[in-house]
Amino acid sequence: METTNKWMPTNFRSYLSLNKTRQLAEEQPIYIEGLGVDKYAVKNNLEVAKWATGYIPEVHQSFLSYQKAKRLKDVIRDKVLGGGIFLENNDGIIDESLFYKFLAQVLDNTLVKGSCIAKVNLNDGICELDVIPLGYYKVAYGLKKKIIKAKVYLNRLDSKEGESYVLVEKRYFKNNDSYGYGRYKIERWAFDAYSEQIRDDEIEYDMLPDKIKQWIDSQDIDFDEHKLIKNSIGIYQFDNTWTNTRYPSSNVGESLYLDLNDLFYALDHAFTAKENDKYIGRGRVIVPKPMQSTVGNISSVNYLVNGIGQSMVTYGASMGVLDNTFYNEIPSSFDNSKAKPEPIQFALRTQEWRMEIEGLLGDIAAQAGVTASMLDSRIVGSGQKTAYQVCAEEDLTRATIEDKRALLNCGLKPLFDDLKEFYNLANELSVRWPQSGLSNYSLLSQTTISEYNAGLISLEVAIKRLHPDWNQEEIEREVASLEGNAENIINQFNNVDNEENANNNEMVNNEEE
Repeated sequence: METTNKWMPTNFRSYLSLNKTRQLAEEQPIYIEGLGVDKYAVKNNLEVAKWATGYIPEVHQSFLSYQKAKRLKDVIRDKVLGGGIFLENNDGIIDESLFYKFLAQVLDNTLVKGSCIAKVNLNDGICELDVIPLGYYKVAYGLKKKIIKAKVYLNRLDSKEGESYVLVEKRYFKNNDSYGYGRYKIERWAFDAYSEQIRDDEIEYDMLPDKIKQWIDSQDIDFDEHKLIKNSIGIYQFDNTWTNTRYPSSNVGESLYLDLNDLFYALDHAFTAKENDKYIGRGRVIVPKPMQSTVGNISSVNYLVNGIGQSMVTYGASMGVLDNTFYNEIPSSFDNSKAKPEPIQFALRTQEWRMEIEGLLGDIAAQAGVTASMLDSRIVGSGQKTAYQVCAEEDLTRATIEDKRALLNCGLKPLFDDLKEFYNLANELSVRWPQSGLSNYSLLSQTTISEYNAGLISLEVAIKRLHPDWNQEEIEREVASLEGNAENIINQFNNVDNEENANNNEMVNNEEE
């Protein structure tokens, strides 16, 4: 594997530390057991998920990261969630702000890694939700696609070099029992030069090293079997796609990045080339030898050799003058007074590279199903589109967002059923998704006002269109307020007319008298 970019100037490469190992996100151990076809789907997703961290060793030791993969994930997540979500029939049981954060974690994991699970923990009569990323769990399904068994890897515990253990939680159903059960175990984590795996054997507490015992005691973990929720083990899977096209029999969805990694590669390559142009193309000067500094050992200061073998030094580098500006050493002439510095400036081609980057961003957006301007508002032409083009792009984004919400609803349905049972709620829980950010508000308001003025829709329908995130109570209150104001205005006009009529009648009566 190449560790440096041979096309990038040495000083620039050193400045960016690209010839060193850059680790922007710590690689945590991934626990993959013999999952059959799911094992390959998991590995496939985890490999491309590295784009979201902004650093892939095989790529970014040679190229700079533009970090648009992370931006793409953030854009879709924020569009799905909007400014907030609304829990219907909640009865004040679940904190909506905490549930919003939970959904944000779910989306971050599913978009990047394709799948994740949510785990309900019972704590003093309250259901707490954890999100477990792909690679840290194994689930088994029943005949009706219900999760009937799960194994979750919670913590890796290092005792000493070469000896590690894992805190595991197993959840399952017992025969002829309607409740789910769970219990914690400590298992040994075995690894060698070729593979890593969890040995499916429980280590008794007395057999554990003192360091692991101390950690267990500090966490106050109860290793006895515990009862969970009725008819459930409290595990719910969320996916990024409905099926896995590469592994059709797998229960693991596909990462957002599986069809985009080649485009991200091209984008980072173009970004690196643009930065190279800026570095190589900055101003330089050819200077006669008599005009160069003789102070200090110049040959040891920023010494380089250019493409044709001429030596190059940094003028005055030892004196702190004109830092990092290269000067080309040339033979002196017989008449030194006529030798003058000669400036050199190469074209930076910034605009050309910008157009290349915008084109790649457009390809990425089209493949991901969002509007290109969401990734970069400076894309050429984004402000010169017709209303039809804008609506067409927004329809594409709306379809993507609605698809992600439908996938979330599939995972939330069994979770909400369990929460209703656990909290004895009268009605079904559900999420009302925000709609205000999924349409062109200016165009929507113009159309709505025109239809209302023409008498084609009622005031209530108009308010619903313009405020899709309002509940029915808020809409009725606004309708009553607007209708009340209209009635007051009419009454005011009527009062003025009545007073004028009364005054006119009084004047007529006075004249007759």
